[in-house]
Amino acid sequence: MGMRTGMRLAGRARVWGVCWLVAVAAGCVREPAAPTVGLTDLAVAEVRAVPNPPLEGEAVRLVARVENRGSEGAVGFELSFYRDLDGDGRGGSEELLGAAEQIPWLAAGASTEIATLLDAVAGGEERVYLAVLAGGAGGAGGTGAVDQVGGNNQAAVTVEPVGVDALRLRLLDVGQGDAILLEFPGGERVLVDAGDEAHGEALFDRLAELECTHLDHVVITHRDEDHYGGLIPLCGLGLRFDHLWEACRRRPLSGSGSLATFDALVDDLLATGAIDTATATWGDTIVAGPRARLMVLWPERAPGVDECDEEQARNARGVVCRVELDPGFAALLWSDLDAATEEQVAQLCDDAGLGRLLTAPVVKVAHHGSALSSAPALVTRAAARYALVSVGLGNPHGHPDAEVLERWRAAGAEVHRTDLEGELLVVAEGEELRLVPAGGAQ
Repeated sequence: MGMRTGMRLAGRARVWGVCWLVAVAAGCVREPAAPTVGLTDLAVAEVRAVPNPPLEGEAVRLVARVENRGSEGAVGFELSFYRDLDGDGRGGSEELLGAAEQIPWLAAGASTEIATLLDAVAGGEERVYLAVLAGGAGGAGGTGAVDQVGGNNQAAVTVEPVGVDALRLRLLDVGQGDAILLEFPGGERVLVDAGDEAHGEALFDRLAELECTHLDHVVITHRDEDHYGGLIPLCGLGLRFDHLWEACRRRPLSGSGSLATFDALVDDLLATGAIDTATATWGDTIVAGPRARLMVLWPERAPGVDECDEEQARNARGVVCRVELDPGFAALLWSDLDAATEEQVAQLCDDAGLGRLLTAPVVKVAHHGSALSSAPALVTRAAARYALVSVGLGNPHGHPDAEVLERWRAAGAEVHRTDLEGELLVVAEGEELRLVPAGGAQ
């Protein structure tokens, strides 16, 4: 559930509770009997930290989602947040974080989100936070007693801050599409692709949850809808960015459909001076910092106007990026290139004496793991620790291909997929590189 949906449900829960109390006070309805809903029916579906991992000294917001899985409305529950200091998985009085939050009323089948803001978290320290339900069947305010033995009445999240020099790379879950958020140590934020239009609202919610409503750069690797389409609703909902990098020049507006809508959107942004645009080609540097950079390895040249709309050629002209963070981190972000074009990229790098650019501990696998991509020689040259696949569950294309996945594993890479694990987050800090489990990638 997106944050805005949760907030709407939370608002409804408060309105229903107020209406019921007013009706009781006016004598219009009788106070109902004590509800039969118990802690087995009311559940803490999840607790998450935003952002997670935070930067050292950054404030963190804990958000718990509570669901009523029973058949009756729930009255008189409360939710408390704890820091699990002793590691016993239970919340003691000395671990309580502020006063309990009341849940005066929650209808059957409804859910609500409750949040609390933590002070800045110190670096180099792993913390576990709990959200625990209590009360019920005892009237508003609950009993205050906490039953923490089994059941669904609590959930936990682990928070381990990273240094301010860390780089964060996120494969956002946009189904059968690509959307990669890069957060650089210098503060630059770059979105590489934006998924399809159908996932645009959910993507906006996720970016807003990460407090990312302004981007320095957006890179659209090629003109396929599962890469550019999400930018249409993103802009309509209020996302702002400064620079747009595209795979090729755009032809004058013609035709209809989402591509024409996308072109019209870019033209409007250009006309108002909100953004500038550039064609991404070999040798361009999108982010250039003292320790971190984002560079373009492909296409070799800017294609002509007519070439931009040749459907069969779009993938072969897709933008390939390389992310670097000194002293040793790199990530290769292949777009939807086929194996033959991957080999052209390799030849271009080798001819320039830059073959090292094809080796990286993190690789975003080309074309959602298609059988036509991931050339065997390049998989071996990459020497990747993590091979990340952005792909939709049960997609009609058969992505990712089982042989391709085995090829990456045989080369020594751990394979991680958004269709099975959800959002994937890689954190690079100094010599340290880690993949944050999907449940913690907030």
